[in-house]
Amino acid sequence: MTEQKCSRAGCSELRTNLVIWRNPQIHKDGRTKSWGSCDLHLDYLVDYLNQRKFFLESQPIAKEA
Repeated sequence: MTEQKCSRAGCSELRTNLVIWRNPQIHKDGRTKSWGSCDLHLDYLVDYLNQRKFFLESQPIAKEA
């Protein structure tokens, strides 16, 4: 499996969290989108989505053994 990078522009760190969101004007069928986030950018991405009322939840990504 390929390791995924953080979704914050310019960040090359590995993602450690999933940020789940939905734009209710576009995703009327209950569909959600997700971004990956490193620990450093989790608050930034959550705040960005909260300001737009898109944020649903964040979840830590389980590390593979």
